[in-house]
Amino acid sequence: IFEIFKNNYLEPGSLSGNAVYTIYESNDQILWIGTYAAGINVYKKEKQKFNLLNTICQKGQRLNNRSVLCFAEAPNGEILVGTDGGGLNVLDTVNNSIKYITTKNSSLHSDIIKTLYFDKYGYLWIGSYGKGLCRYNYQNGLKSKSKVFLEGKGIWKIIGDHDGNIWIASLNTIYTIYLHKSGEIKSEPNIKLEAALGITNDMMLDSKGNIWVCTAS
Repeated sequence: IFEIFKNNYLEPGSLSGNAVYTIYESNDQILWIGTYAAGINVYKKEKQKFNLLNTICQKGQRLNNRSVLCFAEAPNGEILVGTDGGGLNVLDTVNNSIKYITTKNSSLHSDIIKTLYFDKYGYLWIGSYGKGLCRYNYQNGLKSKSKVFLEGKGIWKIIGDHDGNIWIASLNTIYTIYLHKSGEIKSEPNIKLEAALGITNDMMLDSKGNIWVCTAS
């Protein structure tokens, strides 16, 4: 049985918008729903309603861009929000505050963030729309980064396998980046699959180590 949730301006606690781009479950089992142009909805299963993020942040604090493309949870529990033009919005769920990481105040290589992934060594990988991907030291506020990989390409999804290696989906090509056991980058992106996939929309790793790829054809 499916239940459909939609925006209804007459119903408090409904979705803020119907263009849902991403859903993420954090370790505390809270659902973060990112919409295009309507911000973030926070859903706690026991309350059975949606709260707009603005209602739980400190007074005057807002997302710097209301079009949300992806989420990730940092090792310290912060929720990272990738936006369509506002870079990263970092949510401190303990103090209910937001900080902004953009190309203007960090080494972030793009303000359009399509995908986020923390690897097993605690580094943050960021994939952008049309500007490739980088790996960042999250602990220093993204003040330093690796070289830009796949520069000029759109990165739709980044995941890690059971060995800690990085898998990247870019349009109709899947790449891998191999890491040393120390966490250092071992290789340039290697093409694993190409062309026959069609447009790649998503990837996931299952419990057996299989990589599943979602395509548009």
